[in-house]
Amino acid sequence: MEKPKIETGSLLDRLGYSYYFFDQPEEAPEFADKSFEEIIPELLKGSTKKTMELVGKKLYKHQLESLQALREGSNIILKSGTGSGKTEAWFLYTAEKKIKTLSIYPTLALAYDQLNRLSQYCLDLNMKIMILDAARKQELISRQGLRNVKRMVSESDLVVTNPAFLLNEVKKTALQGNGLLSSFFQKMG
Repeated sequence: MEKPKIETGSLLDRLGYSYYFFDQPEEAPEFADKSFEEIIPELLKGSTKKTMELVGKKLYKHQLESLQALREGSNIILKSGTGSGKTEAWFLYTAEKKIKTLSIYPTLALAYDQLNRLSQYCLDLNMKIMILDAARKQELISRQGLRNVKRMVSESDLVVTNPAFLLNEVKKTALQGNGLLSSFFQKMG
């Protein structure tokens, strides 16, 4: 596999971050030689529609490269076309390593398809997923109580939220030490 180049001179570089940059012209993604169940064998036992769609399917090259970079401890920014498996690229690492992960989508309403897939994958892999924004937080607290919601968040393997909710929770955690995500932040991979 061709070694990605390290990009320099960008805003991230000036802020002290180094990162790998992959650039490909628009085209159909190239397949890798690994299938999803080779990386996560538990997928074979899955019963939901979305999990069963992964079984027997080869990863795209950018998904495998992303997984390998994450395994090596790198951070990634993956820019790829709609429907090219960006969600699965990072989720593979989360499921393989069994690490708590915070996933941020611009708006949860726009991320409906990704949330549906993630929920099915988590169900089949016995992972706990929590989808959380301001409205859902209030609904859960009114039904379950704050203590139970904090416990549910803390026990989650994957928390999916949006930037506005996350910023509010980071402020609460930093200033008051009691944000809803505080205990989850401490346990993240």
